[in-house]
Order: sequence, then C-alpha cells, then structure tokens
Amino acid sequence: MRLDRLTIPLVIACAGGLALALALVFVGAVLPVLPVWLNALITVFAAVASAVHGWFIVKAAFAIADPPKSALETGRPPLEAPDGTMRGGWMIGLLERTATAVAIGVGQFGAVAVIVAVKAVGRFGELDKPASRERFIIGTLASLGVAGLWGTVAYLFRT
Repeated sequence: MRLDRLTIPLVIACAGGLALALALVFVGAVLPVLPVWLNALITVFAAVASAVHGWFIVKAAFAIADPPKSALETGRPPLEAPDGTMRGGWMIGLLERTATAVAIGVGQFGAVAVIVAVKAVGRFGELDKPASRERFIIGTLASLGVAGLWGTVAYLFRT
C-alpha cells in the first residue's frame, strides 16, 4: 500500500477505533450491572461506532487486497484490477455492521447467521467472477469482524 494523504488518516482511524473498543471491553468486563437505559444507549453507540469504524476498516482491507493499478507504483506492468464494486455495497455493509453489532449487543447471536445468509443470498447472482467473490469475502469478513468487536463491547456492558 502506497503512502498518500488518505493512508495515514485511515491507519489512525483503524488503530484508534480498535484501541477505544478494546478499552471499552476492559471497562465493561469490570463494571457492575448498569441500568437498562444506559445499556440501550451503549448498544446504540456500539452500532454507530461499528458502522463508522467498519467503513475505515473495510476501506483499508480493500486498499491492502486490491492489486496495484499503475506501473509507476510497482515498476512492472499493471495487474488487472477487480471489476469495481458491486452496486450498493457500502450501504449493505453499513446495514450489515449495524445489524450485527446490535444483534450481538443484545445477545441474539443467531441473528448474525441470518444477516450473513441474507447478504449471501442477495449477492449470489453477482458472484460469478473470481474478483467479485474475492471482494465480497474480504468486505464481509472485515465488516463482520468490526461489527463483532463493537457488538461484544455492548454485550459486555449488558451482562
């Protein structure tokens, strides 16, 4: 990944969000039981944080995974770039992260399987090219990883 004016903010956002989530996990593990309204507020915060932080994480994952597109970047002929993104991918990812973080935060772990199944069924017809499948898997795993982290933050405050 080439350093440019977007790379440093991406790295800071990824690392900062991860550090905040891990600090909150530690705090949630040692705090006594909180009132219901505060648990709900923490779940909403985790869902929003998952959506926003996940955008940076997925963008960083794609920046690392996508092949270089310029001979200037590598010194050799360019590799073929993926066919672009599938329509609505950023919105689907946003909704996926939000729903996953809320499902985990409220303790409905089985709902995560439903979320992943709905996404896979909805995209099945568009996954005929290897580049599309690869981007789908990278985006989904990065997205679910962040959502799982923030959902765990909310869940630890709940229990």
